[in-house]
Amino acid sequence: MRSLARFAWVAVALGAAFGFGARDALAQDPYKLAPKNYTKIQENEKIRAFEVRLSPGDKIATHSHPGHFVYAFTEVKMRFTDARTGKSEEVTLRPGESSWMGPTTHSTEFLGDKEARLLVIEVRDATREATRRPGAPEPGLLGAGLEKERYFLIVPHTSENCLKAMDDVAKNPDLLNDTWFGCKAGDHRAYMLVRAESEDEARRRVPTDLRKEVQIRRVEQLTAEDIRSFHEKEVKKEKERK
Repeated sequence: MRSLARFAWVAVALGAAFGFGARDALAQDPYKLAPKNYTKIQENEKIRAFEVRLSPGDKIATHSHPGHFVYAFTEVKMRFTDARTGKSEEVTLRPGESSWMGPTTHSTEFLGDKEARLLVIEVRDATREATRRPGAPEPGLLGAGLEKERYFLIVPHTSENCLKAMDDVAKNPDLLNDTWFGCKAGDHRAYMLVRAESEDEARRRVPTDLRKEVQIRRVEQLTAEDIRSFHEKEVKKEKERK
């Protein structure tokens, strides 16, 4: 549970929430607040996707994200300060680690001594989870349905095979709608966010020629209350160990 809590704090260190009191009302869009760090890859009515680059000493003032997914291309070391509690914590996210997080608010300071690079995908309709009727499909997620799990797929391919990989994905318009490519930035991987009943089903969403090296991670959106609950459980465990 400690590692889950750490993932939560790393993810919120890249973005913030829709509102938790007066201080949060002042929080800004990180893309507008830190244009040198955030490069927009794609934006539509469903998502915003960014490549985030952090240099030694970079600081980003209090800012906000809706529910969002974070993937680290490089090691990331940072200090973040929660806007609601004022609590600060230092966290390290290793290359290849990822997390799906609900909304939250904070400021950040990058502590690494080398440039860090991350992928951040905001889901615009993430707040509809609580109000959508049971069984109703969730727009923008292939195979959506509340009874299914959400999976994040990382699908590598070579530069030589890049166009074929794109063509294979494009044969399924729904899959293409839920896929982001890093190829323009020299990262020859496709990133897919899908709903499925199992990891095997999620794997079958991927075109046959691309399945061999696919990485699959089950992800879930957490609320601010979920995160507080994790911390309360950790505190309780610490007390029980003493």
